[in-house]
Amino acid sequence: MKTYLFIFCLFLLLNSSFAQSKNQIAERNIKSITQHILDERKENKSEKTTFARYDKQGNDIELIDYNEDSTISKWEKHTYNKNDDETFFQDLDKKGKQKKKVVSVFDAFGNKTEELTYNAEDSLTEKSVFAYNNFNDKISETVYDKDGKLKTKAVYEYESKGMIKSKIIYNAENKIIYTRTYKYEY
Repeated sequence: MKTYLFIFCLFLLLNSSFAQSKNQIAERNIKSITQHILDERKENKSEKTTFARYDKQGNDIELIDYNEDSTISKWEKHTYNKNDDETFFQDLDKKGKQKKKVVSVFDAFGNKTEELTYNAEDSLTEKSVFAYNNFNDKISETVYDKDGKLKTKAVYEYESKGMIKSKIIYNAENKIIYTRTYKYEY
């Protein structure tokens, strides 16, 4: 058992050491990377290829995962603003047609203020609105359906040192459906 654990840990170490960081990609002007992965750890070995295209800042602008038979299993496109914030995400089917699109809007301080989600027909399905305090901490996230009807609202509270104290999510009837609290030791 120890041998298997050692081999697994060694695999993870080697695998992570070959991954390129965003900064390395930008510094070396890498335009794309194609990875071929052969995984023989499982009873049924798997083989796949992944293609990633990058912008000058090292952001992934297109990701395509291929199955063993060269069909596309996942295809994504991304666009970023000058601050490297993702402003556009598109999930495509294997023929390149849109399955889902997400457009994000940012304010002058770099805070995401809106996130608009669209379906395959390019119809709005969901809208999220974000609010921030004077320290640029997110204090609320309100989610509406396609008709503008409230779905959920998350409220964030912060402690005196600026660390998040709680996140509470309410449903459309203003009933708490989720609570997460944080306690810090200084």
